[in-house]
Amino acid sequence: MAKADNDALKRGDTFYVTVSLDNNPGICLMQVAVVFDEKVFEFVDVENGTLITSSLYAPDRVSGAKLDWEPGKDIFGDGKLARLEFQSA
Repeated sequence: MAKADNDALKRGDTFYVTVSLDNNPGICLMQVAVVFDEKVFEFVDVENGTLITSSLYAPDRVSGAKLDWEPGKDIFGDGKLARLEFQSA
């Protein structure tokens, strides 16, 4: 599930999208594709959520963003995976 913190943006505004995990039976690695209109939004940064203690990797992207995570151990439970920062163009 992903949810933005602001639905009334002006040009140049920064906003955040929280990516959460619900009803998690357990995961050991993850790859998330983040798709958005690059003419309207710019991907700025990503930070770990409460479920992730190891680094989240956001490699260079041509279109959208891809987040890779491999913690080395299974993670159980629900919570925030990451917070993505965007800016409106």
